[in-house]
Amino acid sequence: MTLDQIRAFVAVALTLSFTKAAAVLFSTQQGVSRQISNLESELGYRLFDRTTKKVELTPQGAVLLPHLESALQEVDNALSEGAKVDEQLKGLLRIGIADISYLIAIAKRQRVQLLQEYPEITIQSKIKPVGRLLDMLIAGHVDVIISLGSELSGTQLKNLKTRCFQMLEEYIVISCRHPLADRPDLSLKDMQGETLYLLSHDFSPVAEDLNIDVLKRAGVEVGSICYCDSLHDLELSLYSGKGFAIIPDIFFEDPEETLVLYHIPDDSMGMYRETIVVVWLDSTNKAIRSYTDTIATKTVKTHRHTNIKTK
Repeated sequence: MTLDQIRAFVAVALTLSFTKAAAVLFSTQQGVSRQISNLESELGYRLFDRTTKKVELTPQGAVLLPHLESALQEVDNALSEGAKVDEQLKGLLRIGIADISYLIAIAKRQRVQLLQEYPEITIQSKIKPVGRLLDMLIAGHVDVIISLGSELSGTQLKNLKTRCFQMLEEYIVISCRHPLADRPDLSLKDMQGETLYLLSHDFSPVAEDLNIDVLKRAGVEVGSICYCDSLHDLELSLYSGKGFAIIPDIFFEDPEETLVLYHIPDDSMGMYRETIVVVWLDSTNKAIRSYTDTIATKTVKTHRHTNIKTK
């Protein structure tokens, strides 16, 4: 008894028509008749009484129908689940990347490595502001995100998986035109009364709270706060020569001609240390597992720019 024979039997039994059964199975009437004939020969009894006007189940066929119909449904369900797993194993991987040039560069390198090892995986990327990525992951619009660890603060999803890719250093960032730019070192206390430039809530919902907390611990009160909707806006605002930002140097692709960065010692940052993280939800998707396995936990303390000043 083959699967095709069972499908033919169930189709004819439910429609009581070889013509209609052929249409359901995308076959021909002759093909369906052949499947039924072969099945009847194998079983040793007739399944249908056929006349020129109607088709009826025999008593034997009536007994078989509910069992074979149920078995066929189980087979179809199993095949459907198998197809889903196959699709996952072959892998469409949707990666959400924070709109920061350094993180985009990391994603490019990881993509090359992943496709070299798993050429069957298809990768789609979506570059979005930091603050939108976690919601996209939870909503199922992406499978993995590369973002900042600070964006996970307060998140309590049990099935959320994270892997630290890199720990970052924080800097006081001012314009090269700022009156203090020629100083060999700068501390947070030197920013008393200055304008603080912050990334807006749309870009990062947590940036303001983290910055204010760091400044409060240092006993610094800023003169005013200016919100920027993008990193480009932030850099251009700083270049006015007034104010400062507290931010990792990776946020700036090439600041040598416009900005000066002063390293903030770890003890001034308290418990707050920014990280680059890869985040995903529990999944059997081989593409996700393959991707996250390429991310090694490491601590990096290298200065990327020549105009960084350290104490």
